[in-house]
Amino acid sequence: MREETSQQSSVLIVTTQRDDRRVLFDTLDAENFDAVYTAKDLPEALSFLEQDPQIDVVVMEFAGAATEAVAFCTQLKGDVRLAKVPVIGIAAADPAQRQWDWNREPAGVVEWMRSPVDAGEVLARVRSVLAQHQRGSVAPATGAAAERYQFAFEGNLDEIVVSDPKTGGIIDANTTFEQRSGVSRAQLAGQPLDSLDLTHNREQRAALLTQLAREGSVRYRCRRPRGDGGSYAVDAHMRLAVQHGRLVHVTTFREPVDTARYQAALGLVAATAECGGGDEGLGRVVKLLSDWLDLDFLTLVSARPEQTEDAQPLLTYQRTSLPPEAPDPLKQTTLKRVLDGETLIHGEQAWKLIDQDKFLAFCHFETFVGLPLRDERQNTLGALLLARQRPLPTNTLVIDTLRVIAARLALDLELRRAREQGRAKGLQDALTGLPNRLLFNDRLETTIKEGHRTGEMFAVLFVDLDRFKNINDSLGHGVGDQVLIAVSKRLRASVRASDTVARYAGDEFTMILRHIVQRDDVMRIAEKIVRVMEVPLTLADGAELHI
Repeated sequence: MREETSQQSSVLIVTTQRDDRRVLFDTLDAENFDAVYTAKDLPEALSFLEQDPQIDVVVMEFAGAATEAVAFCTQLKGDVRLAKVPVIGIAAADPAQRQWDWNREPAGVVEWMRSPVDAGEVLARVRSVLAQHQRGSVAPATGAAAERYQFAFEGNLDEIVVSDPKTGGIIDANTTFEQRSGVSRAQLAGQPLDSLDLTHNREQRAALLTQLAREGSVRYRCRRPRGDGGSYAVDAHMRLAVQHGRLVHVTTFREPVDTARYQAALGLVAATAECGGGDEGLGRVVKLLSDWLDLDFLTLVSARPEQTEDAQPLLTYQRTSLPPEAPDPLKQTTLKRVLDGETLIHGEQAWKLIDQDKFLAFCHFETFVGLPLRDERQNTLGALLLARQRPLPTNTLVIDTLRVIAARLALDLELRRAREQGRAKGLQDALTGLPNRLLFNDRLETTIKEGHRTGEMFAVLFVDLDRFKNINDSLGHGVGDQVLIAVSKRLRASVRASDTVARYAGDEFTMILRHIVQRDDVMRIAEKIVRVMEVPLTLADGAELHI
């Protein structure tokens, strides 16, 4: 005798697995079901539902990412006629084949089976589900349930629009949409959602809706109209949802991530790196920076911390000439604050927020950025001051780019300072071009401080050439110089670019090896140096020399 639950009941089978589909159909067809439908994909399953909505249970495969299967469940839940139809899911036996978020149960799924399916389990699962889930109408959401998340809808910083999938008309929009578009909800109600997309034509919109129905969500970029007749670019994300027991389309609009701005910033940094040094190079950097931010004022100041009153402007850019009565920007306390190491960033109302700066107040600058220019020992060498009349978004992209350029300018000031003091030549060995003892000691002091601060290990090596005096005495100082130059090249090639090789004195060389992890690493480098030095040295006259 057949189970009573199978009488006058319809089953829809949806699976791409031919063997599973055959077992399911043969098993259920042998029972007294009113109808058994099989579909090899979801579009075919949707066509069955349009013909016969009296489906009592759905047996459906969830394979891979299962986006289409999850979207199908959402559409069932959003159809008043089918909202209570239970779904029995078929999952792959191997968890590695389950790519979708299995922590989120798809809407309407009440039971699970494994693939390949078993005939006895199929019949038992279907009978159990039919016995427990009788057809009924979906009760409308209560006031509490409907209002529970209203604050998230209204308070969302993105623009959100809810529309009817059947008519395409707009049902509702949040406050953010009204504010940014300049169009009220009353004006929007009933308007086609397609009217908010100025980029895609009718055929393209139809393709987007087809993808939405198949996968449950779709993303695209378009231009959105404004109430004043203008338009602006947005990234749109449309997804299926259920509201008050019916299927709706929820579209979220947000400002697109503008990759062009990042490309422009990267191009600016690359361009400043190629500007060269000296006054001409600094002038190019200032020009690039002024053009990038559309500045009204920029000045690059060189100063010594102990002589702040003698700060000298190296370069100044002004969009328009200042009147004679304009206060001197270098005599304001703002410059002293920056030279003392303080970073000042104001994207708007700078003239009001920075106290006791008569220059900013006089020019009524909305934007002001002051960055100290420091050397590697964090000594302040100068300042970069820039301003403009209009506000400037002081986001991470702008500020980080300015910091990189400030570091580039600080390096130029440091080299300029070294040249002024005559130290550039004094820190380099004239014969080999390596750092001399003074520069080595300076770098060693810096490395020790960094090691205390970060805990990173480093090593110091001393390299001495045996019997070098004999080479000078027997072959002459010219050959001795060739040996020293060759040794310096071999030592430099034996270590990394971040390491230091210096000529300490005569035939003595010293090395600082940074980023050391184990003591054995130092021994391996030392052994490598010994092997490199064992290779015979070929002199200018072709003779070979072993050192």
